[in-house]
Amino acid sequence: MNRIEEALLRRVLKPTVAADIPGHLRLRFPLYKKLPETVKPYLHYIGPAMQLLSGVQGAQYNPVTGTLLIRYEPNVTGKRQIFEWIRVLTDEGIRGVDDRSLYLMNENQIVETIKARLLAQLPQI
Repeated sequence: MNRIEEALLRRVLKPTVAADIPGHLRLRFPLYKKLPETVKPYLHYIGPAMQLLSGVQGAQYNPVTGTLLIRYEPNVTGKRQIFEWIRVLTDEGIRGVDDRSLYLMNENQIVETIKARLLAQLPQI
């Protein structure tokens, strides 16, 4: 992925807060319609990836509205950690596009590899 493509993808994946009440955070991705078609088949992994963050109980992405509803325990995590985790997920997704070793794996192997990479980054959040 070249720098222009990466910059565009980072901009598309940058959320804004649509609603914020303790325990529920709805994020809007204003440029979601500009997501590359190659990314869309993997959007169902957003929920499980968000739930790797301690305190996140559930996350549902709505591809029609470009919103992500996150249910979390406010005494365990908060908006700052959630936004930082989204940054980590974005970084890992972009890294995955350029990782040629992933192209040799089946989908389950890719999921496990990415999950292990993400879990290794959790202590920094």
